[in-house]
Amino acid sequence: MSEGMLLVIWTIKALVVVLCAVLYRIGGWINKAVRRFLMPVVYMIACIGMVFWKGLGFNWLMLLSLPLLIGTLCMGYSNNDGKGWIKRLKIAGLLCLSFLPFLFVFGKWEIYAAHCVLQFLGMAFFGITNPFEEAVAEEATIGMFAVLLPIFMI
Repeated sequence: MSEGMLLVIWTIKALVVVLCAVLYRIGGWINKAVRRFLMPVVYMIACIGMVFWKGLGFNWLMLLSLPLLIGTLCMGYSNNDGKGWIKRLKIAGLLCLSFLPFLFVFGKWEIYAAHCVLQFLGMAFFGITNPFEEAVAEEATIGMFAVLLPIFMI
């Protein structure tokens, strides 16, 4: 595959991540179903498309990430009871587990490890410090972190 085509594919992957971050935020604003169901389905369709576009052999095991991601995104992480950081660390672990099938299919240990580190550092940092002034930035960033690296395993 040419360098130009690889750049096109990388750009589309980055745009998918941005789209998923927007859907994640919309799901925190208008309808939780957008975050919990639509965003993971859009992400998985894009990942499947990438597999076929790059001519990789499709492996059904990667589809296990979809129900795992949906289940993870159905969990709340509010800080109403003062334990939001504990909830976020639990979700970080579940986001790591959600993409374990990608690791087995694509074998990209370095990217998977970076994904897990990003989940825990991001969720711990946001859960403890809450550095954002508005929910839009916080939720979109969390949504972006959740799906940033797994698509780049493909």
